[in-house]
Amino acid sequence: MKNIKICVAIITVIILSIFLETSITYATTINKDIENDLNNELSEADNKSNNYLKSLSVEGYDIYPEFNKNTTNYYVVVPKTVTALNIVAIPEVEDANVKITGNTSLTKIENTIKINVTAKNKKIKTYNIIVDKQEDNGLNLVELNIENTNLSPEFDSGNYHYTADIITNTEYTDLVINTKANKENVNIEIIGNKNLEEGEHLITIILKSGNDTTTYEILANITKNTVVTTVIEKDESFINIASEKIKEFFSDDSNTIIVLSIIAILLFILVIVAIAKVVKNKKANKNRKKIKGRVK
Repeated sequence: MKNIKICVAIITVIILSIFLETSITYATTINKDIENDLNNELSEADNKSNNYLKSLSVEGYDIYPEFNKNTTNYYVVVPKTVTALNIVAIPEVEDANVKITGNTSLTKIENTIKINVTAKNKKIKTYNIIVDKQEDNGLNLVELNIENTNLSPEFDSGNYHYTADIITNTEYTDLVINTKANKENVNIEIIGNKNLEEGEHLITIILKSGNDTTTYEILANITKNTVVTTVIEKDESFINIASEKIKEFFSDDSNTIIVLSIIAILLFILVIVAIAKVVKNKKANKNRKKIKGRVK
């Protein structure tokens, strides 16, 4: 009889473990399906609002700075005889519409080409290409630098547009720009390098010698240096670490199944022990009654 009870207990535990494992596997599958559906919905929503370009280029010329979908202003230098440019603009999603205006009839010294990207939800992002028309008049810089800052790309007298990232600890910043022309008696005027706040600023360097004029531009990105101090209490730190460890442990389905199986087995053992105690107490009470009956 005792062996039968043990076998029944073992079989019950096995069945309960299989049931728990099946339930957890089923629940995990459902959660994954829900998560996949949610991700698909979010991806579809992102596509509807996506008005970014994947790439932007001008055939035959380099644009500055290098393309980044979050940067909306670019510069290109072309000869004075150029009157039209071929712009290649590819959106990140096929559903977005790209419209380019201003890339023909380039008659001014400085022209702006606009690339409007319209998302499926009709939201528009505009990218600008500023076209600087200059003739090779032999008037150039042989030196251009900002103190304590690197230009991108490296200085080249034939390149007229640069970018520079400046980190500052002050509210307003003055940039010290060093220049030198390839000719004597050249008037060099620097515009836009004083009292710069955080953000993007266009600095213009204009060279003039007689009737000749040459322009260089630097797009300066000013960032204020901020130091963030984080104070963590020891108790909070311990709790956070413990919580992360627990989350990490239970993120594995097999660990969850093992723990739940152990809990189920322990509960089953407690139930068996409780039943055994009840049966034992009943037998003890019967024996006491028998003994009392005999004594009478």
